[in-house]
Amino acid sequence: MKNEIIENQGIRRAAQYLRMSTLNQEFSLDNQAQFIKEYASKHNYEVVHTYDDAGKSGVTVSGRHDFNRLMDDVILKRISIEAILVYDVSRFGRFEDPSEGFFYKYLFEKQGVKVIFCADNIPENVIESPFFLLMLMYAAGSYSKNLSQKVLAGHINLVNRGYYQGGPPGYGLERTLVDNNNQFKMKLRSGERKSLTTDRVVLSPGKKEEIKIVRKIFDMFVFRGLNEYLISVNLNREGYRYRDGSHWNRSRVHSVLINVRYTGKYIYNRSSTGNPPIFNGGDK
Repeated sequence: MKNEIIENQGIRRAAQYLRMSTLNQEFSLDNQAQFIKEYASKHNYEVVHTYDDAGKSGVTVSGRHDFNRLMDDVILKRISIEAILVYDVSRFGRFEDPSEGFFYKYLFEKQGVKVIFCADNIPENVIESPFFLLMLMYAAGSYSKNLSQKVLAGHINLVNRGYYQGGPPGYGLERTLVDNNNQFKMKLRSGERKSLTTDRVVLSPGKKEEIKIVRKIFDMFVFRGLNEYLISVNLNREGYRYRDGSHWNRSRVHSVLINVRYTGKYIYNRSSTGNPPIFNGGDK
């Protein structure tokens, strides 16, 4: 039996909440809206408000602008509705703690607004319904957690094989795109990404002028004993400029001196506690 409100006479006002974290066509906003539209038509609802969070994770409500706006609008009585229609539990959220999902559902229903998961077969029995919903919320959260672990494991595997995973490479270095046979394809400019899943990214030496400046910085630090501030002063005095044409400063010199990638090492998955693993990037 479908999770639904017992139908009354007349059309009831509802809002729809749509969410997707990726470009997965199965859960596209259009597909969700179409399913909800058909559900609303069959159950005497009229969707009068739409809230959507495209490209937003369901693990937390932080950053989900429209979800938070919907809560505010309902609690502060800015809109008048009887129900919130959601495609399924996972679109409402993939919370690690299922009780968090129950809490947000409670906030809505405390205001007399029913939360309906249109595509989930939730029993109408008042005894069975909470337990069934709890299982669905737990499954949604577990899926997200397992997916995150698999993605992290995949990234670590690629790093161990010498491939670069995200973020600016640092001064004097460039990202190079290679195919699945490690054959050179092109240099990647700032903001550019690979387009084929079989392609990989490796770090390579950057422009000759930048390499020259990196060597000069280490020479002044190691052999002349200059601190970061004096190094930046000397670079600017000699006419050397940063890659965007601006002056060198202490912070930029510091970022060069602590960049372990110049040694052929690559730190991935750095955390604020403990010692992060250092992966050898090899000769790729």
